[in-house]
Amino acid sequence: MPKMIVLFNNIMLKLFFDVYWELVAIKLVLDYVSRIENKTLIKEVKIFSDSQTAIGILTLNWKIENNRSTSHEIISLIKCIQKHHGIRINFDWTPGHADVRGNEIADKLAKEAAKEANQIQKEAHITVTKQDIKTAARILVNKKWQHRWDNSDTGRFYYNFHQTVSKKSTFDYPDHKTAKIISNLRSGYYLKNYQNKINQNIDPKCECGQLETVEHYLLFCENYEEARQKLMYT
Repeated sequence: MPKMIVLFNNIMLKLFFDVYWELVAIKLVLDYVSRIENKTLIKEVKIFSDSQTAIGILTLNWKIENNRSTSHEIISLIKCIQKHHGIRINFDWTPGHADVRGNEIADKLAKEAAKEANQIQKEAHITVTKQDIKTAARILVNKKWQHRWDNSDTGRFYYNFHQTVSKKSTFDYPDHKTAKIISNLRSGYYLKNYQNKINQNIDPKCECGQLETVEHYLLFCENYEEARQKLMYT
């Protein structure tokens, strides 16, 4: 089947930035695919997005904190297209402004739609409430926080297990003291290898002679083998 380029944009009035609009863009693509008459010619649809959160929700079963209705609609649409038409739906994450073919066209269309939406919003005299501003500020701060966390050079071990930033605790600890110990252990803050980065006078090595990292402390240090076995098998 020859490659086909389809350009379309939708005007969306919005009072704040949110992963919701990333999900809407993905749904527009899937809606278009579902309306194509001769679907037998299509074997695969690959969707590129710079939103790790959107892709995580749709492919990795990340917890849906907001936009549940839209997310579930997209997931149902993906299953329907794959089951009834045999079309593979694949997602690829690409960093924003990466050198990906078609990015310039997509960016131009997005700017045109945004300009048109702003004009409609002005003409409609849409009222922005105090709550709207607070919500927008919170979402924007979280978006910047997430961006910094995704691109930081530090905390990469912890990032492997907690890729989405949140002020809400997802763990149920018996008391505050236990929560503090586990939190510091996960980050490696109390371990010598981390402390050595703050104060070079501190020896970064464990008593056994190896670097005292989180991985070493939890999985390999012979000094804690008995405690490790107790935790694993009792």
